[in-house]
Amino acid sequence: MSTPVSFALSRLQCVAEQLIPHCEQGEFLLMYRRDTSFEVTVDWRCLSAAGALTRRRSMKGVGDTFLTTHRIVFVKKRDKRFSQAFSSISLPYSHVDDPRFRQPIFGSNYLEGSIRPLLTAENPLRNTGKFYIYFNGGCGMFLQGFFMYYARVRNNPAFTASAHPFANAPEARSAFVDPNDPTQVYLSQPVEAAVDGAAGGGSASAATEQSAQRNREGATNNPGAMGPASQAAKGGMTAVPFLF
Repeated sequence: MSTPVSFALSRLQCVAEQLIPHCEQGEFLLMYRRDTSFEVTVDWRCLSAAGALTRRRSMKGVGDTFLTTHRIVFVKKRDKRFSQAFSSISLPYSHVDDPRFRQPIFGSNYLEGSIRPLLTAENPLRNTGKFYIYFNGGCGMFLQGFFMYYARVRNNPAFTASAHPFANAPEARSAFVDPNDPTQVYLSQPVEAAVDGAAGGGSASAATEQSAQRNREGATNNPGAMGPASQAAKGGMTAVPFLF
C-alpha cells in the first residue's frame, strides 16, 4: 500500500468532532495519542551566486498521532495554527527508514526516523526528511503496535489486514500494559464521515462542520469502541486485547 507523504489535509474524516485518518482498503486504525509534539526537518541543496548551499526547513506542531496497520498519521490541533506550514502528514511504513525510540535523561521520550518522499504525491517532501514524535507519559502500547506492523509491511509490501486486529481477540493473546499509558486503543472502527476539503493545509471546510453536526446528533456517530491502554485499571498491570 503506497500512501502519499503530504502536508495537505487530505482524506481525513470527522468523528465526534475529531479529525482522524480515512483508512484505505485493507487498512485499520489501531490507536492514537493526544497532545503529541511532531517535528519534521528536510535538507536540500540549491545553487546561488556563492555556489551550492544546503538549506533546512523544519516544521513543528502539536496534535494527535494515529497508528494504523500501514502508517503513522499526525494531525495538528484545530486552532489558529492549524493551517500554518502544514496541517497533517502521513508516514507510510513503506517509506520510513531507521525508526528508533529514544529515552533522553532530560525531556520527553520520542520516536525518530527517516521518511522518504513519494514524488508523485500531492505536496510531497522535497527530499528525505527526519521526523520526531514526542510523547507525554508511557508509550509502550504505541511502540509495540508500530514496530510490529512496521515489520509486517516492510517484510511484505503487499500486506493487507483482512479484519480489525482487535476484533474478538482471545484472552490467550492479550498483553499486559502499563496502566499509566494514555494511549487510546480502537477496539472497533469508527463510522466514517469523510472530509475531502482543506487541501493544501487550508481551514476545515463546511463539509467538516456538517459531519461534526451529524456526529453530535447521532450520539457522536459511534467513534468506535475505544479504551485507554490501562482499561481503567486501578492498580498494577492489566491485560487488554492486543492481537499481534
